Amino acid sequence: MTTLYQQQLDYIFSRPTDEPAWYWRDDIGEELVFEDNPLSAFTFLETFFLNPEEDLKAFSDDQIGLGLNFIFNNACSNIAHDFMQAEVSMERKIKAINNLFSIFKDVLNPRSPEVLSAFSQAELSKLSFISYMFWDICSFSAASQFRCTEAKKRAEY
Repeated sequence: MTTLYQQQLDYIFSRPTDEPAWYWRDDIGEELVFEDNPLSAFTFLETFFLNPEEDLKAFSDDQIGLGLNFIFNNACSNIAHDFMQAEVSMERKIKAINNLFSIFKDVLNPRSPEVLSAFSQAELSKLSFISYMFWDICSFSAASQFRCTEAKKRAEY
């Protein structure tokens, strides 16, 4: 039996890499492996950050690039936003976000070209896009938002 986590990985990363990206198409299907529930997104990312290198080894660079863009770009999905909104302890959120480093160390760094630049004339993979633009598109860069929300909640007690 396939776990919910594996279904979520497959939904995001087992996709074609042609244009337009799968998440912009009308025919992507009605697979709802992510409940409309921030805790589901949080649990997925919390698990994903633990061992992304192993979990993504079967996928191409372009599949990984599109999948990471889907996860972290709020224009494509609400997964990153829902992660931030999940009602879990601050300690658990901080631990999960600290594990985000594994995406960069174990996936993006070994798979990305040595030069990522807006001035590069080389055609870059879809993975290169997310490597270069991650902090520009990811709502985690507004991490102070959940710190401020948590501080406000504590002050109200």
